[in-house]
Parts: sequence; structure tokens; C-alpha cells
Amino acid sequence: MNAFTVAKKLEKDASDLYSNLARTTRPSSLRALITDLAADHQTRYRTLNALTGSSACPTETSQNLRSLAETLLQSFLAMQCGENREDFQESIRTILELESATADFYLELKNLASSSAIQGLLQQLIDHEQYDCSMVEEFYEFVNAPNEYLADAEFSNLDEFHQFGRQIG
Repeated sequence: MNAFTVAKKLEKDASDLYSNLARTTRPSSLRALITDLAADHQTRYRTLNALTGSSACPTETSQNLRSLAETLLQSFLAMQCGENREDFQESIRTILELESATADFYLELKNLASSSAIQGLLQQLIDHEQYDCSMVEEFYEFVNAPNEYLADAEFSNLDEFHQFGRQIG
């Protein structure tokens, strides 16, 4: 199995996992984020599938790349897919870790690629993964803003909480 086959499998598995998570996630804002990630991974899967032929793909992978790919695939498989996805912070941290690890995988793959065309494709994939990471981080900062605000400890009624644009439930 070459590195691009692993990358395609990774993108397909990520797309499937995020689609399943989106269907079982109750909070609409988190569900929308996960749905966007699923669509992004599906697009990257199609891109890899269309643009990489067996002649353009390196046939060998480094041990580091194989272990990183296996770790990523295991992380995707180990992600919680149940309906209890109410813990925003834990969900977002897990998603951010996976997206960061996927970007690292593509960076390692880019370092192994000999063709400048393949390196260009991989740089685009890295850029997309980094964009996804920043999107997840911005979402986390927005959701977590009341917890980070200094006055959080000072107000205790829901009317003040709603002034920050946050809804409960």
C-alpha cells in the first residue's frame, strides 16, 4: 500500500466518521461544524482519487509515515460516535487534534514526494487542513468566550449570560 492509498483511505474514513458524528450530534452549532468538516474531507478524497494515478505515487513509505497514518486511522476509529456529544470542549479538542495530525501526515507525505506536481497537490491539502484547524479553533473560542471573560465569575443570572449572545440548550 503506497502513501497516497493511505491518504485516500484516511480522507474517506474521516468523511464517513464526521458524517456519522454529524447525524448523532444534538447541538446544532457543533453539528454544522462537523458537517462542514465531513464535506471538506469528502472533497479532498475526491481530489486525491482523481489526481493521483499509480504512476505518480511513490510506492514506498517511510516507517514514520506508516506509523503516523496508522495512529490517525486508529484515532478516527476510536472517536466517540454516540449521541452523547454534549461536551463541546472535549469534542472540539478531539476534532482539533485529528485535524492537526492529518496536516502533519500530509506534510510528511509532501517531504517524501519527488514530483513537484504532487508536492503542489499536497501543499494544497496541507493548506486546507490548516484552514480546518483554524475554523475549529475559532469555533472553540466563540463557544468558550463566556468562560474566558473576566466577568464570568461575577454574573450569575441568565439574562447577563444572554447579553454575550450565548444560548443555553
